[in-house]
Amino acid sequence: MKKLMMLTLLLTTSMVYAADYDYIDPGDYYYINRFGDDNPYVVVVRKMGNQKVKVRDVNTGDTMVVDASALLTKSQLESQEWQNTLGGAAVGATILYCIFTNNCKK
Repeated sequence: MKKLMMLTLLLTTSMVYAADYDYIDPGDYYYINRFGDDNPYVVVVRKMGNQKVKVRDVNTGDTMVVDASALLTKSQLESQEWQNTLGGAAVGATILYCIFTNNCKK
């Protein structure tokens, strides 16, 4: 059981992706990392200091200030979504394993 739980934890923990504030420039395009399928595509308007960046949503034109750590490139976003899917499957498999076997009593 301990090995199963360790495997599940390893699959659910993922690398943290984020844009490096020092390398962000006005005019760069990123996705904002949000929970769910809504990951707006934005263009950097300017750096605000303290790891904050003013961005404009390409589709709606709305501007917002976000942490630089919330910005992802397309490849980082795809990798993050893949890891989230894999982690969810690992948790689901562990729950099913515990439901249908007697190995998770403790």
